[in-house]
Parts: sequence; structure tokens; C-alpha cells
Amino acid sequence: MLGRVITGAILVVLGLLLLVANLRFFNLNGAAMMATWWPLGLLLLGSLLINLRAWFLGVTLVLYGLLFLAIELNLLQASVAALIRVWWPLGLLLVGVVLIVHRRV
Repeated sequence: MLGRVITGAILVVLGLLLLVANLRFFNLNGAAMMATWWPLGLLLLGSLLINLRAWFLGVTLVLYGLLFLAIELNLLQASVAALIRVWWPLGLLLVGVVLIVHRRV
């Protein structure tokens, strides 16, 4: 239920922003917007996966989305490229561990 609420809220905000931009209330540069707000896609996908009971992958995507969004909004001082270049193997490790220890019911 919470995943649907979050997904709905994200879509409402995105729709309002795009509608206001299309009505020329303010100038919205689509490329600049995508360069800053792309982590919302991870948050949206993660919340959908959580709603579909894919907890591990959903929570992982939400956490990565929050991290990258904080970086893009300058709440954290780090380079996304540097983080990915150094820490991407951690994703492989996590997926491997889940595959090893996950038991099907």
C-alpha cells in the first residue's frame, strides 16, 4: 500500500511540474531536469518492486535512489561516477549473497 502511495505521489508531482512547464508558467529545461532528478526513476522502480513483494531489490533501488538524489541535490559531496566506479562490485556481492541464502518456500 505504501509503495502505491509513494509511486502515486511521485507521478503527481512529476505531472504537475511538466504541466506547469508546458503551460509556460516557468521555463523548464528538460535535459537539466533529467540530469538532476534521474534518481527519482530508481525510487519509483524500487517502490513498485516493493509493492510487488520483491523486497530486497526494491529496498536496494530505493536506497540507491536516495543516495544519488542526495548527491545530485548537493546534500552529499561526492561524484556519482566515482561512487559507481569504486562501489559497483558491492551490488554484485549483495545479489550473490541473496541468491545463496534465499530459500524458496
